Amino acid sequence: MKAFSLRTLVVFRPGLVAILAAALALTAFGCGDGSEPTVTPAPTATMAPIATAAPPTPPAPTNTPSPVAARAPTITPAPPATPAPTPPTATPVPASTPVPTSTPAPTPSIDVQFVTKWGSHGSEEGQFKQPFDITLGRNGNLYVADMDNNAVQYFSPDGQFLGKWGSPAGMGALAGSVTGVVAGEGEVRLPSVIASDGEGHVYVMDLGTGGAYGNLPLRVVKFTEDGTFVAQLGEAGEGAGQFESPRGIAFDRDDNIYVVDAGQGQVQVFTPEGESLRAWGEKGSEPGSLHGPSGMAIGNDGLLYVVEGDAHRVQVFTTEGELVRGWGKIGREPGEFRFPSDIALDEAGNVYVADSLNDRVQVFNSQGDLMGAWGTLGTGDGEFTVPTGIALSPADGGRVRVWVVEGGWKAGFGRGGVYEGGSRVQLFEVTVG
Repeated sequence: MKAFSLRTLVVFRPGLVAILAAALALTAFGCGDGSEPTVTPAPTATMAPIATAAPPTPPAPTNTPSPVAARAPTITPAPPATPAPTPPTATPVPASTPVPTSTPAPTPSIDVQFVTKWGSHGSEEGQFKQPFDITLGRNGNLYVADMDNNAVQYFSPDGQFLGKWGSPAGMGALAGSVTGVVAGEGEVRLPSVIASDGEGHVYVMDLGTGGAYGNLPLRVVKFTEDGTFVAQLGEAGEGAGQFESPRGIAFDRDDNIYVVDAGQGQVQVFTPEGESLRAWGEKGSEPGSLHGPSGMAIGNDGLLYVVEGDAHRVQVFTTEGELVRGWGKIGREPGEFRFPSDIALDEAGNVYVADSLNDRVQVFNSQGDLMGAWGTLGTGDGEFTVPTGIALSPADGGRVRVWVVEGGWKAGFGRGGVYEGGSRVQLFEVTVG
């Protein structure tokens, strides 16, 4: 879920042509005196008698049919016997078992319907300045980390503005130095990551009391769903319970808190009350290490799914830090990523990834097989300009509601321009499989 350095065979099967040819041969018989031969030209008339003499011939065919009949029965059983064993061999349908192996066939098995959108660039209610993340609260409302407006805005599921909280005007935006400015309780400073637990709390990662522009989130602040300050989790530092650059947060069934810290390449675990339990992981690009993690989620399988923007991949771990599997590499092809920034899982275990610089959302099953994708660069419905955050609703009749927030472009973020595109939320209904 986060802020970071952002951001289809036609098998031509040649037709096979079979050419069949048949040939027929005739035999002529002669009989009579030596003068008969002279009458040879009349064999045409002789032909008729021979044809009439066909009746005597029946006896011969009578003998012939018997052997033929004897052969026919012999041949007839043979064919049935031969094909009979063949079908049983093909009946074992193990040949059709490979079909499951072609599980990549689920690629086209995703249906996406655009529902609605809201937001534009600005500082008014319902407007955004580089929104980075989105989460669905227990109350059913949506919370958006509106980074450059130093605010958290919340909406109904269909986009009706409900309220906001954050820092007072003058706190400073991303576009300049804000060194020395301190965000107090109930305030947020350049919020870039947001998440909600099962107890009605909203967690925001922000710069807090950090330094000048360019610094990443340094703390996690816990609020009620109406914006009342509850507690602060962690602070700047390298020790237990301290962060260098927290970029993702997730909660297990016991509401323990998992925070992935890009600066230290670690996942830190806290109790619901904020007490540090353990930490694991190391910084690096090797499998099992963490290189620029940008989002995190825990699935119903109890595993931790981490998306790494700098490594362009997804890695899956046990909650104790053991690597289970991983997939992805940098690129524009299906299944590849370019600075993915957020990740979310539905109840069936499907994995949704905000593939930021490819301006799309890709969906995989829990094993990493691509199920489908949608989106392309643009500002139309179903198009994206740097999707940075994603949130899912519980499934309803197999369909999942998917909200995608677009951070858009700002000078220095890769494509140039100032606040180009983005600054909105789009809602889709998605069916996988």
